[in-house]
Amino acid sequence: MIHIFAGYDPNEAAGYATFCHSVLTRASEPVSITPIARNTFSWWKRQGENDGATEFSFARFLIPYLMGYRGHAIFMDGADMLCLGDVAELWKMRSHRHSVQCVQHAPYEPRKTKMWNQENRAYPKKNWSSVMILNCEYHHAHKLTPELVATAPGAYLHQFDWAEEDRIGSLPPEWNCLVQHHPIDHAKILHFTNGLPDIHPSNTGADKLWYEERTRMNHVTEL
Repeated sequence: MIHIFAGYDPNEAAGYATFCHSVLTRASEPVSITPIARNTFSWWKRQGENDGATEFSFARFLIPYLMGYRGHAIFMDGADMLCLGDVAELWKMRSHRHSVQCVQHAPYEPRKTKMWNQENRAYPKKNWSSVMILNCEYHHAHKLTPELVATAPGAYLHQFDWAEEDRIGSLPPEWNCLVQHHPIDHAKILHFTNGLPDIHPSNTGADKLWYEERTRMNHVTEL
């Protein structure tokens, strides 16, 4: 079973549903998709700093805990993504010698604002944590307790300061293609970092692919 945790934000509910459809219709192996939704985490609350980017900005780092610190799991932002590849290919890349694997984007200058006119700050390893393969049983992952995730600075979590640098593995760039920043020709995951096309059109071919997927998801075949 391929274990995927996907970020859910009620402001992008249609995006989440479209993302799940795009994963399931292309997967060649059984997939379990669990939403990281704030309302299902009533037992946990982030303390102090909250950058307010999405409802799952920090809860994603609870995944090793939710997995019982066993096995591997994939996290994807989900709500602002479109899957164009078979996640079984990504699952086969999981490593036992790394605590986390991700697409290691080179530094880039983002737009000043993103969806819902939120501030869009540049920082080291930006968007690295938006697609991750987490080795939940590696000793680094055991640091990610609910207590630590509730109180640790955002930079500590998103820049993987909880893991040793040589245990941060790299994934092929097509598995987290940032729309408007990277070529999309061979993308396996399109990531609309500025917002979904129905809110913030990217004016690229990626918009058309997202609308086509949403249309297929909403189509009902009569028996």
